[in-house]
Amino acid sequence: MKSWILIASYLWKDTWKRWFEQPGSILARVVVTAIMVGISLVLLVAFTMQVNKVRKEMEAFGINSMLVVETVSPSQLKNGKVKPRFSEIGKWGELLTVKKLLVRGKLSNGERVAVMSYTDDAMVSLSPYLKNGFSEFLLTNKYSQGTLIDVQIKDTWIRARCLTPREEEARLLQGDVLFLPSAQYPILESAGHSILYFLERYPDAPSIELISHTIRNVDTSDAKGGVDIRSSVVIKERLRKLEKQQTIMRYAMAGLLGGALALIYGTLSVLEFRQQRYVAALMRSFGVPKLFLAVRNIIESLVIVNLVSFGVIFGLKEVHSEIFKALKLENTGVNLHALYFSNEIFWVIGFVNLGVFLSSLPTIRAMSKPVGKILS
Repeated sequence: MKSWILIASYLWKDTWKRWFEQPGSILARVVVTAIMVGISLVLLVAFTMQVNKVRKEMEAFGINSMLVVETVSPSQLKNGKVKPRFSEIGKWGELLTVKKLLVRGKLSNGERVAVMSYTDDAMVSLSPYLKNGFSEFLLTNKYSQGTLIDVQIKDTWIRARCLTPREEEARLLQGDVLFLPSAQYPILESAGHSILYFLERYPDAPSIELISHTIRNVDTSDAKGGVDIRSSVVIKERLRKLEKQQTIMRYAMAGLLGGALALIYGTLSVLEFRQQRYVAALMRSFGVPKLFLAVRNIIESLVIVNLVSFGVIFGLKEVHSEIFKALKLENTGVNLHALYFSNEIFWVIGFVNLGVFLSSLPTIRAMSKPVGKILS
């Protein structure tokens, strides 16, 4: 037992001595591992954030809501006033039809806002806002309710009242939106627009799937195109495809990462063995079991790769906001612990350890030879 302790102590000291004498070897492993694991973790976290974003979008939309976006082409505008093609879906629920204009409004502080116009048909749905006495209103959470604000659209200044959007409109809107009566600003619509149909389905109405199918049939029959349907059903299908694609990509990434590290660590291990084979042969001749030498090599590589990997995880967690802000990905309200210590992350770490273990096999095989052949 005492001899085993002495052997382990000597191998430990020999490892430290080798690290200090040949720092390039240890630094190469650390740098390569940090770069490859870091890139993989950033991609995995980005995948997870993308899935979470789509899932939140699906939950926020509601199972009985749908949005249809009809793009109006310039050729249609030249032929005269464009009538909404899908107004008939209003018989299946509460329908809000508005036009999203291509022009943008500019506030006095320089901020840009989207502009939508509405007709008399939408006044019932918008009555909670119109009852304030202003036909021009800005739905926003940035300004106090009732604040008057001036908005510039091209050469026209419009005074609007700031109002807080209801939950129904909050699902439809993205950022601040200025609403204008269509009859008073026809010149703005002539620059181009899209027609938005936001439907809250009645409980006894056909399902969202059937309504979507009906809209697709109308779109196919008139061959005008330019229709985008958004609903929890569509988003759920998109989420399913996204998760399937990302699952394949995760496994492929983990396998490639483990294989690449196996090649790199294996090459470095063979080079180190050639430099240290005389010491290895000497220790074997003194009765050091080959198992000790093999385990020493495996533990050394595993310690390096795991310390670096978890160091990269904690480092990325600390600078998460900066990284994903630079990548222009939304990172508000995320659980960083769940992101960086998810099952996918540990799968990658597991493949990394497997690759490092496989990289030690050539060296283990060389050390298992008789002492005389180790030096040959």
